[in-house]
Amino acid sequence: MINKLLVPFTLFITFFILPETKGYSQNHKGEIHLYDSAYSKVLDLRQIPYWVDLTQEISYEELLDLNPEFATSPTHSKDKFNVEGNYWLQLNVTIDSFSSYEWLIEFYDQTIDDMIVYLPTVEGDVEKIFMGDSYDFDKRDIKHTNYVIPLADNIDYNKPLYIRVQSAHKVDLLLNFTNGDEFIKESTLKYLFFGLYYGAFALMAVYSLMLFANIKEKKYIFYVIHLLFIMLYSSSRDGMGFQFIWPDAPWVNSFSTLLFIFGMTMSLVFFIKEILSDEKENSLYSKPMNILMFSLTGIFFIILLFFSTQEGGLLLLTTILTLLYFVIKAYREYKKISPYFILGLFVFFSGFFIWLLKWYAIVPFNTYTMYSLRISILLEMLLFSYGLYDSLRLLKERERIAQKEVIQHQEEKEEMQNKVIEEQKKTMILSEKVNNELEEKVQERTASLQKRESELRSLNKELQDKSEKLDKLNRILDVNNYNLKGEIKQERERRFTNKRLSHKEFEELFPDQLSCLRYLEKQKWESGFTCKQCGNHTYSEGTKQFAKRCTKCGYNESVTSNTIFHSLKFELTKAFYLSYIISNFDNEFSIQQLSDEIGMSRNTVSKFRAKTLKAKNKESKLLLPTFTPND
Repeated sequence: MINKLLVPFTLFITFFILPETKGYSQNHKGEIHLYDSAYSKVLDLRQIPYWVDLTQEISYEELLDLNPEFATSPTHSKDKFNVEGNYWLQLNVTIDSFSSYEWLIEFYDQTIDDMIVYLPTVEGDVEKIFMGDSYDFDKRDIKHTNYVIPLADNIDYNKPLYIRVQSAHKVDLLLNFTNGDEFIKESTLKYLFFGLYYGAFALMAVYSLMLFANIKEKKYIFYVIHLLFIMLYSSSRDGMGFQFIWPDAPWVNSFSTLLFIFGMTMSLVFFIKEILSDEKENSLYSKPMNILMFSLTGIFFIILLFFSTQEGGLLLLTTILTLLYFVIKAYREYKKISPYFILGLFVFFSGFFIWLLKWYAIVPFNTYTMYSLRISILLEMLLFSYGLYDSLRLLKERERIAQKEVIQHQEEKEEMQNKVIEEQKKTMILSEKVNNELEEKVQERTASLQKRESELRSLNKELQDKSEKLDKLNRILDVNNYNLKGEIKQERERRFTNKRLSHKEFEELFPDQLSCLRYLEKQKWESGFTCKQCGNHTYSEGTKQFAKRCTKCGYNESVTSNTIFHSLKFELTKAFYLSYIISNFDNEFSIQQLSDEIGMSRNTVSKFRAKTLKAKNKESKLLLPTFTPND
């Protein structure tokens, strides 16, 4: 069931935030002209003039005196980045005088070691901004995974801006010139994507831990470890790890990516080894898998000392190919391994292969090559999860076949007993002379039957034990189905952040006044209660539902007080829907359309709209619900 839920979820978080290609303009002098209609410009060294200081010793003042020739490179790629030199970028920026936006420069590569930005000011000074993953994250002026440079009003745009870039490994010098509104929009979508992306892995990790707690098979715990290393590796590549996990330890950035690649590789090997070890016929793969693990450990330390991250990617690709060989061979020989493990390894290999091709500039840098690794990781998780489910299904099917064979064996025994009884009757009719002999034979037959009955009891007990095990698995699946229903409900509640809800869909989330009051209470006192009269923070239950009474001065405050719903003259559910539409989609509806949709007069709708817009524009201090999924 959980895999059926993850299929659309994976496709959604994979494609909904892929960046679109946006046009930009640049004149023949290399100037970068920023104006409101071109709200975002993405440039690299094919459009930005640069000069490489191979001595790594020239300062900003010496650069101005030296005045070297800055030029673009039409064939530049990440693989051509020279780690032995300092890259000086020359930016000739002009901002349209009629522009109403604040502009920023954003570096997409979060792995740059050291970067100094030189901004000449109108006062004649030069403002310096230091950034890079060799500095503490908290020292950044703008707390964002990417490096962000604000273009302030005091900058002298008649002079070039210079940026010095130094990195011990190859980086992408990809700059995005964007306005503040577009930056906030893209950042919101980006962090929402990260939340969904890592939430999917966390959900699957918790689900696998629950299976491990009940089934006690090591492959589930290795799968959880593999998921954790995937999340750590992703966070080291996208900057989330530096921002939230080790912000005060920039030295971790120098080896985190390679370390997490190694952890991801080793956990994958352990996981596949457990998958192959589930069958007795596959025990012959244990020795080659052990040799592979020891080899990986040695190669990892060699790469850590002498090579860089892309060699770690080559190590992972080689390992995946080796595992693919073992799994395909085992599947072709015994047919007892889920084919979804093969598909998962193949997708994982494809994603890393495209990532390496992009690294070496064999394929162009675009939306799909940029996100190929994330897509393959998500699909690998989905396929491995479904493979684990398929393994449980195969186990259940084998137990059903075994149960059927036991029942068939029992029927054969009963048939044999009937034949024995018939033979005894015929023997008694033949002659009275052999009664004594027949009695002895009957006793012998009876003893044999008793022995067989004892065997049948043993077989029945085995059937009961297997039945209890099946019941236990069914209970586990019931619990998981119950949890998934809760997740589906939560997912429905998240929908109103992704698209506009109709009146009917909104009523499903807020069907009555009680649900509206409960939602309003949570938002109003989310940070705790503060008395409006005396500032006291302790309270007791008020005179009305959801009201709070100050324990110090006795002031009674209702849940709608100081909100846009205070002294409301019509239904609260309609007011909630109006506040949702007006605060988020006001331009899409006229007052007449809203009046017709909810069955209220235009005058009432118009007054409430004005009240809501004042709260939205901070012209009044009344609380306006935000309608976020966390609430």
